[in-house]
Amino acid sequence: MATPADALNSPDPRRPVDRWLFSYSGDHVNPTNQAIHLVCVPAIVWSVTAALWALPVPSAMFQQGMWMGVAMFAALAWYWRLSRPLALGLLVAFTAMGLLNAWLFGALGAAGLAWLALGVFVVAW
Repeated sequence: MATPADALNSPDPRRPVDRWLFSYSGDHVNPTNQAIHLVCVPAIVWSVTAALWALPVPSAMFQQGMWMGVAMFAALAWYWRLSRPLALGLLVAFTAMGLLNAWLFGALGAAGLAWLALGVFVVAW
């Protein structure tokens, strides 16, 4: 028969991502907190991608948005190792954010996009 000490010392059979999501959901049970996170987390992620898009790149070798693409690829690779369904969802979100950033960059320029990203980040944080 297993004792409580055995339970503490036995490995958790869940994947790390399952443990993290379980812990996250346990820490965010307040409905107001959930609503804030539903709006603010995507806004913060978008603002970071927009700021990365606005960073200058060597135009002879790369296109604008290259830094955002590198960061998105790294995040997707990490999530792919954790959970393919999460990674595919992230790919959809990143695609939408990339298209929005390209449009905003064309409309506002690099400085305008950077200021907008900073403002969204500050308000959402």
